[in-house]
Amino acid sequence: MKIKIIVFLSLLLSSMISLSAQDTCQKEVNSDFRSRGYKGSVLYTNHYFVWQGIETSHGYMFNRHHYLGAGVGAFFLPLDNVPAFGRVFAEYNAYIKEKGSTPTAGVKLGFCHALNYNNDCKFRNAAEIEPALGWSWTLKSGKGLLLGLSYPFYVTSKPDTKVSIYGMPKISFGIEF
Repeated sequence: MKIKIIVFLSLLLSSMISLSAQDTCQKEVNSDFRSRGYKGSVLYTNHYFVWQGIETSHGYMFNRHHYLGAGVGAFFLPLDNVPAFGRVFAEYNAYIKEKGSTPTAGVKLGFCHALNYNNDCKFRNAAEIEPALGWSWTLKSGKGLLLGLSYPFYVTSKPDTKVSIYGMPKISFGIEF
């Protein structure tokens, strides 16, 4: 349990540091987080209303509609006998409308690893694909809020077994900058 708390706190700390590392250049009066250039996000995630997690993604906004980035995250169940999971991923998001409030669609491709693996765990390492839908709101501060619903699929195989696919619904809520 201590390792889960340490992993969670270190991810939270790194996310807070990355929020403060933004470009300090003068921005246009009407600019927002969906203008062209470096962008990022920090999200709280919840799988099955039980698994708690955090993730951060950093990348490039090509225009008001297309974001491509990479990120890291972790999620855990607050029980000692269940492993925590860490993940790395590439992410694409499409912002459908030009308005400050818009639906989003995206996908994450990555790798998931059990941080404190035990034999009761369904997998230790897995490829991951996560389609997502959500809604993004632009705030007056130039930041954004995101509420998302996704369904990550974990593709894995143990030695001498066939390929297995596991999935679980996920709700995400966070800030975009």
